[in-house]
Amino acid sequence: MSNVVWGFPNPQAIVVESEKKKYVAQFYQSGTSNPTVNVLEDSTGFANTWTRQSVGSYILTFGPSITVPLDKLFIPGWLDFTGARTLYLPVSNGNQIDGRLVVYPYWSGPLASGILIECVDDQWVPVEWSTLFGASGYNLEFYIYP
Repeated sequence: MSNVVWGFPNPQAIVVESEKKKYVAQFYQSGTSNPTVNVLEDSTGFANTWTRQSVGSYILTFGPSITVPLDKLFIPGWLDFTGARTLYLPVSNGNQIDGRLVVYPYWSGPLASGILIECVDDQWVPVEWSTLFGASGYNLEFYIYP
């Protein structure tokens, strides 16, 4: 919902942006290919692109020259400790931890230009998504606040 402010001296409505932006996508990856995503919702207005950077490392880039202040970017489940905003999700086969999914901003200084997803095995060695998860997907969700 946007706020409306009446402008003076001309009594015309000026819309002030106050809504958060939201991105929700189902993420998949196979072999050494770039990720594929099924975007369920995207109100960011960015030209988001997904690429595989290296073994087990995938990045969603917001778009050319687009950055977001870290204090306005929110990924559900983040734990902020000493300024490091990282989400570690254990991956289990039901009996043991097989690896971890690591989700955090792709950032420089106080600005993020994307979201980084990394897959590691139970020894913290990078592995491809498809090695750790097979054909299963991950639902990535993040918000950007005004």
